Amino acid sequence: MTREVKTIVLSLVFALGVATGALGLRLYERASGGSADGRGGRFDRARYVSRLTKDLRLTADQGRQLDRILDDTRADFMKVRETVQPQIQEIKGRARGRIREMLTPDQQERFEAFLKEWDAEKQRRSER
Repeated sequence: MTREVKTIVLSLVFALGVATGALGLRLYERASGGSADGRGGRFDRARYVSRLTKDLRLTADQGRQLDRILDDTRADFMKVRETVQPQIQEIKGRARGRIREMLTPDQQERFEAFLKEWDAEKQRRSER
């Protein structure tokens, strides 16, 4: 394999990795309602309740009703995430498998190291 071909293949692997990561992040953001870069952020319940209470002049009873509604909604979102997550993992696994198939054994080793680092970084971000 010539140096040019190796460069092209490595560039393609990098591009596919970026695309896979971007797709995974986008799917995660849609499922969680958040954004890893902070633009969308996670749902700020306290701020939401505070604004509604102030702007709409909610009564104490309405505030309690709002809390129940938000609790129920959170539970519904969690159920949806639980059903969607296996599908996301399957899609991600297929993409990674297809990438592995096109790589040389040496590239596969480096790809596995990349994935280990990538997944650890993603885990750290999700713990914040």
